[in-house]
Amino acid sequence: MSLDLSLVHAAQRLSYARTMSEIVDVLSHAARAASGADGISVVLRDGDLCHYIEEDAISPLWKGRRFPMGDCVSGMCMIDSSPICIEDIYADSRVPHDAYRPTFVKSLALVPIRAADPIGAVGAYWAKGHVASADEVLALQTLADSAALAIENVQLISRLSEESTRKDRFLSMLAHELRSPLGPIRNAGQTISRLSADRPDIQQATAVIERQAAQMGRLVNGLLDASRIANGQVELAPVRVELNALVAGVLDDRRYLADAAGLALGLELPQRSTWVVADPSRIEQAVVNLLENAIKYTRQGRVTAQLHADGDRATLRISDTGCGIATDHLESIFEPFSQVDTSLSRTAGGIGLGLTVARGLIALHGGGISASSSGIGQGSSFTLWLPLAADAHGTHDGARAAAHATPPVDGDSDAKGGDDIDDTQPATGQARVLIIEDNHDAATSMQMFLGLCGHATEIAGDGRSGVALAQRWRPDVVICDIGLPDWDGYEVIARLREDARTAHCPVFAVTGYGDDVRERVAAAGFVAHLVKPADPNELDALIRQHLPR
Repeated sequence: MSLDLSLVHAAQRLSYARTMSEIVDVLSHAARAASGADGISVVLRDGDLCHYIEEDAISPLWKGRRFPMGDCVSGMCMIDSSPICIEDIYADSRVPHDAYRPTFVKSLALVPIRAADPIGAVGAYWAKGHVASADEVLALQTLADSAALAIENVQLISRLSEESTRKDRFLSMLAHELRSPLGPIRNAGQTISRLSADRPDIQQATAVIERQAAQMGRLVNGLLDASRIANGQVELAPVRVELNALVAGVLDDRRYLADAAGLALGLELPQRSTWVVADPSRIEQAVVNLLENAIKYTRQGRVTAQLHADGDRATLRISDTGCGIATDHLESIFEPFSQVDTSLSRTAGGIGLGLTVARGLIALHGGGISASSSGIGQGSSFTLWLPLAADAHGTHDGARAAAHATPPVDGDSDAKGGDDIDDTQPATGQARVLIIEDNHDAATSMQMFLGLCGHATEIAGDGRSGVALAQRWRPDVVICDIGLPDWDGYEVIARLREDARTAHCPVFAVTGYGDDVRERVAAAGFVAHLVKPADPNELDALIRQHLPR
């Protein structure tokens, strides 16, 4: 390979490098090959010091050591922003001779990494007297310039990664802080509703509170899900799922939205069951997002869901007679924060993440979502497809029963997730419920609601006092927050399990943390994980489900 091709090849490898170690490894080896030197050093500026971070030489040079900029020839090269070539280092007063005596070096050539405001230098060293040629210096400088661009790319990638990490931490913290006040709001609304069963005006007001609190929870979840999908942080729990029942259940649960908008809601299902291997909560979340999007942007007419299986895939098509989509926006609507409704009125609402999240979740399952429309005012269709499971067909009736036997949906999704709740407990069933929660409003509002449900309740404001109270009072159920001021929820459940008096007491996690702690919550032994704002009626049903028989 010619010298020019070697430099091109090295420059290409440097452009692909994504870490500093890759850059210095390519640079040191390529510089030695291009210059024919007996040794190469790669030096980076560290404040007022030169840091020798890498070398490729016939014997050791100064790898790992740091020298003051003004006392080091590499530093002088960076200060002057120009190459330095010395035939006999011991005849040049600029060279710190004592630093070179333990080495093989007789001659050297140094070039800066980045001409303007150098960030480092590349040094070439010869064991015998040598005058670096113009071609050798040019080759070294070419490699140093390529390395400068690569280093800037790596630094940019590092900054973007750090910013992304900070953003994710911020979103997680924001979600937790926003969820915390939504819990008391929801509890208080349900409590008022129960106390005012004979007041239609109050029932209407509390229904508004419930709907808006639930909507705020969905918006928070959408932000988190979009961030997790973009960063590859969504973990799936795939099982065999029957889509006929799942899609029918979603339409049943959201029919009230179509009724409120004056829309007809149609459903077409195949005669045979349709099986896929997927995380049911995430598939349901994607279907909910598509259906709610269709209802949101349809002022009059009809929304129809059609499910069928062709070849090796299941296809769900959700069509509407709504506002339609411009042809040049059919792909951009899947981008985060994209909006079909850009008018000042913003009547449709939302923050433009539903379609982003839906497509991302389906892509994680090996499927896809596409949009089609004849244009503005012509309605639109969204087509979701998933790979069929092996032996994907069976009887339709049996499929419905099997679908309802899948694990319940995690509380961090928009779905109700209550299919497996046992509602056969007698209405008079009561429990002794201990609430461990440091948010006073959340604890007292939950206590009020559960009291109206017939349960006896006690409150502890921190983990340590909660464990002590549980050991004295022997509750039937413990409801515990994760983020507590002393012992966190994981320490609480560990302490409860260690004591014979509380070892078998079911403990529910009701927390502002969602998918990011789901596995840890389950591994710790919590029997349920509800994300704030938890539905208080669902909480009551869970308590009754876990009462001693």
